[in-house]
Amino acid sequence: HGRVKLHDAIKGSCNVFFYNTGMGAGVDELHKYASLFRLGKLTGVGLLNEKAGLIPSSSWKKRVFNEPWYGGETPSMSIGQGFIIVTPLQVINMINILANDGMWVPPRLFLEDEGTIPQQIPLNKEYLSLIRKGMIAVVNEAGGTARKVQFEEFTVAGKTATSQVISNKTMETLDEEAKLKKEFQNHAWFVAFGPAEDPEISVIALVEHGGGGSRVAAPVVRKILSYYIDNIYKPKSKKTVQTNFESKNFKFSTRLQMAFN
Repeated sequence: HGRVKLHDAIKGSCNVFFYNTGMGAGVDELHKYASLFRLGKLTGVGLLNEKAGLIPSSSWKKRVFNEPWYGGETPSMSIGQGFIIVTPLQVINMINILANDGMWVPPRLFLEDEGTIPQQIPLNKEYLSLIRKGMIAVVNEAGGTARKVQFEEFTVAGKTATSQVISNKTMETLDEEAKLKKEFQNHAWFVAFGPAEDPEISVIALVEHGGGGSRVAAPVVRKILSYYIDNIYKPKSKKTVQTNFESKNFKFSTRLQMAFN
């Protein structure tokens, strides 16, 4: 398809675009911004045995393996593979930060639970907006990888992902029967939030050894969103005037910022 911009790279899930972007940024910049999105850290949700996962850096590799970071390791990191380890909760936490325009609201199991105060993360809001628009295109534009999640009057933003379980090199050593074994199939991911213009729900699905995110995980998320839209969601009137701080028609991210500034 030739050269593409960020919007189309997100929409079509173009790995090569992110290989090149990651190579330009370098491992430690990737580590810095992944950490700002709370990856590689406990979410603090209160679950026993929660894992922090891993976002590698050059110093981490030197400390653990006594080896330098090699440039050839950066492309796989750029698409969330290689040494990276994340939990579904961490990924949805990251997406919530994006949907809330950089505001981190610590996850909790129960509304009455007391936790860390929400905080604004120092991220470029113009860049966050570009990413959100790309995720809207994933679901709502021709060529998007999750068109099946589109709803007529509820704009969904989403992203498909497929996590490789074994390397292509290893796969080539297997016979045809072994290649079909479930434990060698990729993990399927899909994450979404909506309505995109004022998000109030986010959903993630991870189907272990399910194959492609678009084919397997996206339909799971669609079913959850469909239930939400049919039974819980209350569309806001476009004519309603925003009159005060308590107005339910302020964007959720705006109300968060006003509450905690």
